[in-house]
Amino acid sequence: MPRHTQWILVAIAITMLVMMIMLLSNNDSQKTAAPAPRELTLSVVPDNIDFGVVNIGETKEKKITVSANISTIISGVSLSTAVPGLSLTQTCTTMGPVT
Repeated sequence: MPRHTQWILVAIAITMLVMMIMLLSNNDSQKTAAPAPRELTLSVVPDNIDFGVVNIGETKEKKITVSANISTIISGVSLSTAVPGLSLTQTCTTMGPVT
């Protein structure tokens, strides 16, 4: 093998070694920190519901508006505890992004 070819191969090997060291080294100064997550705050209006008097066999509907301080998605609605005589029918057609 000619001597100049050997020098070229040595130069390539050194260059690759330097690049490998740079790639594998942990350089924290170039890393960017992820933004701190913001806490989600939901607002529900009205904050309480009074159905008044509802006779057996009758129904009464109330509208509840939910808003959030950051973009979020509502994927479902449920009762947190069972309430005798109260049932939840999901008729919300606008579940999805809340802004």
